[in-house]
Amino acid sequence: MMQCRISNDELLNKMKIEEFVELAPLTTMRVGGKARFFTIIKTQNELREALAFVRDKKLPWMLLGGGSNLVFSDDDYPGIVLALKYHQLDWDVAKQEVTVGTGLLMRNLVEQTTQRGWAGLEWAGGLPGSVGGAIRGNAGAFGGETKDSVISVTAIEAKTGREKNWQSNECRFGYRTSLFKTEPWIIWEARFKF
Repeated sequence: MMQCRISNDELLNKMKIEEFVELAPLTTMRVGGKARFFTIIKTQNELREALAFVRDKKLPWMLLGGGSNLVFSDDDYPGIVLALKYHQLDWDVAKQEVTVGTGLLMRNLVEQTTQRGWAGLEWAGGLPGSVGGAIRGNAGAFGGETKDSVISVTAIEAKTGREKNWQSNECRFGYRTSLFKTEPWIIWEARFKF
């Protein structure tokens, strides 16, 4: 595995891209081949740079959150895997709300909110995936669903890098689905109520 910097495009000169990264250790199932390219995304600028790289190189791409509900082929992936690692937490104690980077694991969000005595997501303590994955698939268990606590979702359009804020009632939440399963938006952060 070697690291390279993309030097032929000024926009991408700070983006770190690894080549031939083993994917199996990044998933809960622990199977799969290698990704031709791999990068970790922690900021919106990094996400936009990665999407520009995808467009420029005409690469297939996929998002990786917590790595659950995902099985990679043993064959190598010819494109780039974008690992979302945006873990920001902004607390509004007065309103009992938190804005969460969708790379954070759900179990970490549940742990931190229950430590504060905030109720609403306790059912999600056993979910292995990320906040973004839980929103995308409207994860649920024990009578609770992610949509029940979401106030709004901020997403980035994959084709343009444009940011948009969606209110919960605009997200087309349904049984284990949302508009983010069918529309070209990458969930960036979400605001939750407790």
